Amino acid sequence: MDLSEEQPHAIYSYMDVFVELLKSKHRILTWNATFIIANLTQADDERKFDNIFNQYFSLLNDEYMVTVANVVANSAKIALAKPYLTTRITRELLKIEN
Repeated sequence: MDLSEEQPHAIYSYMDVFVELLKSKHRILTWNATFIIANLTQADDERKFDNIFNQYFSLLNDEYMVTVANVVANSAKIALAKPYLTTRITRELLKIEN
């Protein structure tokens, strides 16, 4: 997680690995992946995140509140790295009722 924050370009080529972890049955791996992917959006010149936007934000409907909180907390990082997604991100966050 620290490396993804400090040097996102150094591990960007592994983004697909972290995307797969979003589906892990081990929640801690999913939680870490949400942080790492958000950090990697700074280096995402290939727009890989754009392709997994729905998958990432579908975690707002997860049964685990920690998962939801991680996605919410990381939304600002994503919006700052990809300002053109701000409206979509906001729309997803506003869907949260409980």
